[in-house]
Amino acid sequence: MVISQGVNLLSARKALNYCNKKNIHFSIWNEIWRDKKGTPRKNLSRIYAYAFKRANSRFSASIEGKRFWRDLYKQDTLLYQVPGNIDQYLPHKKNHDSNVLTLLFGHRLIEQYNPVGAVEVASIIAKSRPVKLFMNASGHLRATIDSLIAQKNIDFLEFIDVTSLSDLGGYYEASHFSISPCFYSQGNIGTNEALASGCPIIISDNVRYHDRQIEEADVGCILPLNYDLFAEKIIEIYDNKSLYLEMSQNSKVLVKNTLSNSVLLKYYDECVFCHMGVGRK
Repeated sequence: MVISQGVNLLSARKALNYCNKKNIHFSIWNEIWRDKKGTPRKNLSRIYAYAFKRANSRFSASIEGKRFWRDLYKQDTLLYQVPGNIDQYLPHKKNHDSNVLTLLFGHRLIEQYNPVGAVEVASIIAKSRPVKLFMNASGHLRATIDSLIAQKNIDFLEFIDVTSLSDLGGYYEASHFSISPCFYSQGNIGTNEALASGCPIIISDNVRYHDRQIEEADVGCILPLNYDLFAEKIIEIYDNKSLYLEMSQNSKVLVKNTLSNSVLLKYYDECVFCHMGVGRK
């Protein structure tokens, strides 16, 4: 049995098709076992834990996810997976001398990711300097955000129509920070892509599975969910050019050393495919 948790669903579908051909039971667990703010649904979370413990192989999108399950079950059988196109973001360069401080909120517009909070953070920054907020246009809270724009006469927000992951590439490159003032998130593929682009990440301490990754690599900040604090920290880092550039470079190094195609293929060759008894292709 293979369990896929918190990964890109397009990649998971390919894995599902492969497993079906080999008569391997494959389950995909996304956020359905939690409510809109991340509180586990009691019975589903029990099933989730039961299945994960007994799976032969497990996939997770984050470094911390791998550590979490390994430490919990004292087994290193988790298979670590990210999109194969992560390398395409590494050549991106940041323009720190831009006159506009640019933020990216790449999450869908749903409650758990708190898009209203992202707008509030940008609004606070806008009181002292020019700011631009790129925001994913998909999600059922679009009308709520449109109402907030009209109410506050906001002119710094630009919606992004995302039909595929690669659509965000240019926005990662153009943005100085990737922000996640989430009520709940497991850390997602977009975070890894932002880091590959040299975007330091500013996330709430409600985001799971990225805490040690950020602390060890110095690629951003984990903060209590306080909009003033978010804005203050973003400005503080950006105004310290050497600190910002160091964080930006650290982000790329982290991805290159842990998420790049060459690193993952080596890991798959040595651990995954050998363990499963299959060839790379």
